[in-house]
Amino acid sequence: LKDGEAASVKAGDRAGTPLSMTNGRGAFSNSLAEYSVAAMLHFNKQLPRLAANKVNAVWDNFVMDTMEGKTVGLVGYGSIGQ
Repeated sequence: LKDGEAASVKAGDRAGTPLSMTNGRGAFSNSLAEYSVAAMLHFNKQLPRLAANKVNAVWDNFVMDTMEGKTVGLVGYGSIGQ
């Protein structure tokens, strides 16, 4: 661990917050890539709005957007972007 990382672990211990750290490259890359796709669908399909409508028993007539023709920009091309 580097000095900055050791300090953040100590700060997390003082706050009582469990911290997980890894220096294993690509340890969570598949999970993070899947989460990124799920987040894109979540906001494109307006899932918070749909969930609120379900809870409130409201039929909100709207046109749901599609992903077709959209452009996705990837910042970096490491193990997650690939």
